[in-house]
Amino acid sequence: MPFEKYQGAGNDFVVLPPESASLLPHDSQGLISHEAVARLCDRHFGVGADGLMVIYPGDGDRMPRMEFYNADGYPAQMCGNGARCAILYAQDNRLFGEEIGLQTSLGVLRGRIPEERRIAVQMPDVSEIREEGSTGGLVLNTGVPHLTLEVADLDDSALMATLAPALRRDVERGTGGVNVDFYTEDAGHYAVRTYERGVEGETLACGTGAVAVALSVAYRDEGVRSPVALRPRGGMLAVYFRRAGRGFQDIWLEGPAQRVYNGYFFW
Repeated sequence: MPFEKYQGAGNDFVVLPPESASLLPHDSQGLISHEAVARLCDRHFGVGADGLMVIYPGDGDRMPRMEFYNADGYPAQMCGNGARCAILYAQDNRLFGEEIGLQTSLGVLRGRIPEERRIAVQMPDVSEIREEGSTGGLVLNTGVPHLTLEVADLDDSALMATLAPALRRDVERGTGGVNVDFYTEDAGHYAVRTYERGVEGETLACGTGAVAVALSVAYRDEGVRSPVALRPRGGMLAVYFRRAGRGFQDIWLEGPAQRVYNGYFFW
């Protein structure tokens, strides 16, 4: 089964064309079975990735469509760095017409390619940000739900070992939990660490998490201007936005993306 591997700021993905996806077992809803996705994303017995995407060519002049799965095998509505990699994949495979963008379960996401190996994607508007009383953090949905927390020591081993796994399930328990983002200000940018649900661990970067942190900072301080620079462990990202009352519109996530390799998986 042919596949390609892409990464965006260290967030890595298996990318399949529909011809390859058709070779995998599917469930009654037409989705790839979660066992198959999890096997492909396994770093010991599969290719290894934070998630898997199937990119369908658009019909006529329509944009290509992205179908996204987390590493645990289950579909997710959105992945920011995944969308950036999907745009690069579509560009590499000449799937675009006159307009760059993707069809997703959240609607059409426009894209830009400002320079080689640097991709920007428009993210969903954020109209609601609320305080999370037990932690003092903020909860917001940037395509998927996030809890953002400013911390004094981003290298504290307890953050990812004990605190994040508990918060990931305890906050928004009734709707599947949250991704947990810790951040601290550092010399003109914000260093970020994210524990991702569906991966159930820390990833080198999280696009929706970077957006969540940038908007949280801007929400807390009206003096913060667009763009906000962020540094997850996999590389620098930038988030552009426009304020709309206490919410945000015209949100763009920009950063590096790269095709790493292609190959064949023997199913």
